[in-house]
Amino acid sequence: MNAPAPLLRVTDLHVTLPSEAGLVRAVTDVNFSLESGRVLGVVGESGSGKSMTSKAILGLLPESATATGSIAFRGRELLGLGDREMSRLRGNELALVPQDPLSSLTPVFTIGQQLVEAMRIHQRVTKAAARARAIELLDLVGISAPHRAIDAFPHEFSGGMRQRVLIAMAVANDPAIIFADEPTTALDVTVQAQVLDVFRAALEATNAAMVIVTHDLGVVAGIADDVLVMRAGDVVESGGVDRVFAQPQDRYTADLIAAVPRIDGPLAEAPQREQETVLLAEGLHRHYRPRQRMALPWRRQHGEPVRAVDGIDLVISRGETYALVGESGSGKTSTIREIMNLAAPTHGRLELFGRDVSTLTAEERQRLRARVQVVFQDPHASLDPRLPVADLLAEPLQAAGWGKAQRDARVSELLTLVGLSPELHLERFSSEFSGGQRQRIAIARALALEPELIVLDEPVSALDVTVQAGILELLGELQRRLGLSYLLVSHDLAVVRQVSHRVGVMYLGRIVEQGTAADVLDKPTHPYSAALLSAVPIPDPIVERTRERIVLRGDLPTATDIPSGCRFRSRCQVFTLLDEAGRQRCETQDPGPARADAGHAVACHFPEGVHGG
Repeated sequence: MNAPAPLLRVTDLHVTLPSEAGLVRAVTDVNFSLESGRVLGVVGESGSGKSMTSKAILGLLPESATATGSIAFRGRELLGLGDREMSRLRGNELALVPQDPLSSLTPVFTIGQQLVEAMRIHQRVTKAAARARAIELLDLVGISAPHRAIDAFPHEFSGGMRQRVLIAMAVANDPAIIFADEPTTALDVTVQAQVLDVFRAALEATNAAMVIVTHDLGVVAGIADDVLVMRAGDVVESGGVDRVFAQPQDRYTADLIAAVPRIDGPLAEAPQREQETVLLAEGLHRHYRPRQRMALPWRRQHGEPVRAVDGIDLVISRGETYALVGESGSGKTSTIREIMNLAAPTHGRLELFGRDVSTLTAEERQRLRARVQVVFQDPHASLDPRLPVADLLAEPLQAAGWGKAQRDARVSELLTLVGLSPELHLERFSSEFSGGQRQRIAIARALALEPELIVLDEPVSALDVTVQAGILELLGELQRRLGLSYLLVSHDLAVVRQVSHRVGVMYLGRIVEQGTAADVLDKPTHPYSAALLSAVPIPDPIVERTRERIVLRGDLPTATDIPSGCRFRSRCQVFTLLDEAGRQRCETQDPGPARADAGHAVACHFPEGVHGG
């Protein structure tokens, strides 16, 4: 008896694009098949051809591109179909969940209007019936109060909620295949875990197949049945996800898996903590009132202040890496801005190198800035595209009064220090470099004036895992060689585990737990820390699918509407298990921030609840 034909079969797919240097082979000889109910993960570094392959299947290639081979959906050849015929399939039998939910939803229409439109384009259904179905879909993907949410606009939703709306839109017409292009890249790990659960529920409800394009091997390990590994347009390995992860046959696949930081991997080597304090914050606050863009009578002119930084205690010693972690909106970026401003805080005390910043003169503040530098998340945006590398690196030196000969020597030294060649790279512009090379240039610029403390703001989140590994190794080598201290801000707890010596977990403007990396990452005592850690995917299918996870309820409150008592109680997994007296304590008593230099410190009334005590 013959086996049924696969839902989708891709055979000898090639995609070429014209360029000034001639034809570019974006996809070369791709072959795979997909059956109903199966999930295929397509992985690889930037430029590997992952997204181009899915675009070819969906008929979304640029007009200049040429695709050859065969793409058969339910036995029907898709290559060569016109846009009108493909439009009947797209959004109906072939659905897409794009990477950026904000730019994918029309801001001037409500969520409901857009869901209704997606259904009525492909189905003969009344507006009332479509609206009722839209409410069902919002409930399916975990949007609370769907009867009210349906009339909200996209900007009123968080990033995770917007991504759920796109999933609802994708399954609205019961598609045969859902294509998800980096659907969790811009999300916090807690939201990512929620979104992946929504995908699982949607696939179970529809029996659809899915193609998930991602660089996150942990996500693939948790959701995919099969995996396709691509490099430079070629498929270098494919097969069942368990086999490929456990026994990769291709060296590139093995290197890709090995390069992924793991939350269950080895900790950074703990340095001997020196007595010299580089940064000290005690009770640091920064509150402000939002600016009113228009003084209209119906606008509130005096609302609640934004409590962006609400009592931070932290200490960084010379030669150590302190990591601040937490969801978007937790106050990480506001904290480093407060430090980099070198201005008097709203309340509390901030010292750098033993100097209280509130007592500095303008000249002293300028000198201090040379000792504190920052490396940003996006190296392309932080480097002036009009200047060659030599001028980019010489600029801070010239501002500090260095002579021409000194500048030239220092620029060459800096490039060599970060693993680049003065002979090859000095006269090139930032646009001519890869993402990893641009980040090395940004690090070299930060090192120009020989700083002692460097703030690292998500320094590797925009990089492929193999490039990421190289940058992390470079940062570690520079720290050992130059005695640098780092303040690392990151949402990637696996990266934090690999490079950090001490960790502070932030929630709504406060550090709720802090201590050594071993204490916080291996023995978390705050429910929020435990939830963050459980949400981090592990690039091992067996481990990832059998581990227990803590799913947080709802979204992070705003810094203008912080709950009374314990600020985490509205989402806390331990709070729901407490007796009435315990819940009342959490509702009325603020546990305060976790204090610095108190060993393993936690701001929680019932920290033993994390471990079931």
